[in-house]
Amino acid sequence: MNEEIGFQCDNNQGECRAKFSCHLDCFAWVKRDSYLPQGSQGLKHTCRLLQKPSYVTILWRLIQKIWFALQWSSHRQWLRILYQTMLQHTIYT
Repeated sequence: MNEEIGFQCDNNQGECRAKFSCHLDCFAWVKRDSYLPQGSQGLKHTCRLLQKPSYVTILWRLIQKIWFALQWSSHRQWLRILYQTMLQHTIYT
């Protein structure tokens, strides 16, 4: 098998090795550490979930923008910044 397809089994260590085999630690980490249901444990789905901002993050950004607007802007500009911020974050809800 080693000469034909490059796949070799090592009896001493109990491993099978190949030149083209991929490293599956990432897949094992997702399976081990995942809190997701069985069908959603893929790497792509996990990364997609981790990249979505939480409501706490969105609220914190909104509070920061409101505070900044109140410190340095007029009332009309504060309303404009608040409206733009709410429009930006309606995508995630």
